[in-house]
Amino acid sequence: MLHAVPIPNLLQLTINRKLIFQKLNHHIHTSLAQQQQQQQQQPLLSSSNQYNMPVSNNKKTSSKSKKSPPGKKGTRASKSGCPKSPQRQKLEKGHFGLQKQGDIVYIIRLKQNIRIAFVVKANNRGKGSYIQHLVNLIRNNDESVAHLNILSIFPRRATDGSNNRLMDGHYPMRQFVEVLDEEEENDPPSAEKWGRAIAAKITELNKSSVYPTVCVYGGDLTPDSGPPTVDTHLLNRDVVTLASHLYNNPIVDGSFFEEIVQLNEDDDEEEDIVLPSVSSEFFGSIDDPRSLFIDNN
Repeated sequence: MLHAVPIPNLLQLTINRKLIFQKLNHHIHTSLAQQQQQQQQQPLLSSSNQYNMPVSNNKKTSSKSKKSPPGKKGTRASKSGCPKSPQRQKLEKGHFGLQKQGDIVYIIRLKQNIRIAFVVKANNRGKGSYIQHLVNLIRNNDESVAHLNILSIFPRRATDGSNNRLMDGHYPMRQFVEVLDEEEENDPPSAEKWGRAIAAKITELNKSSVYPTVCVYGGDLTPDSGPPTVDTHLLNRDVVTLASHLYNNPIVDGSFFEEIVQLNEDDDEEEDIVLPSVSSEFFGSIDDPRSLFIDNN
């Protein structure tokens, strides 16, 4: 005989389903609460960790807060701890120039007991140095430069021999001219003494500059063959000016351009000695420079 199985009614099934959902919701809320509590206790992970990427244990610091390893005071240290270079100190005005040679004086001895001096930069002989402070004293006949015995200041002649000024950019380079007495020797020792005196005076005057430099004597540039004629280093017009200053009367009467004949005092048959005119020592490349004095070129 078959027994009937009791079938739960609809109300009982509904009650059981609600109980199941309540237990499930309780379990979900409990799990979420535990996860939130764990996250609050642990440090935040970087954004890369949300993609399961490895996170470095080293703390990241900005470039501004990054400090180099300690080194000696006043030096910057490398990563290895060794100092790279000393810290540079500020230079006071006047110290830099005095540490380096700035100007050089050169001397060239010429015929007729004349010599010239010019001043150039130590690192560039083709660039002239500042000499205006000395030029002003010479032109004003200042007693402080009387010992230099400088007659005048002339522009330098072009090194190619042409009758043009030697230029430093847009400015002509200048030179000092000294004329010795006839009894004085225009030799290397006296030329060196003169050059050193000029260098010392320029150094003294440079001390008033913002960045003073030292001027030194550079040497005697006279050729080994001997002093050249005056026109090799002065313009033709300046040679005329200088010759006129020294030989005005002989130029006027014409004897300046005539050859000098030394008579033979002996009674033998030797010929008299004929010397070139004085003008030939001023103008070595011009046979008859009379036109220069007439035209004043």
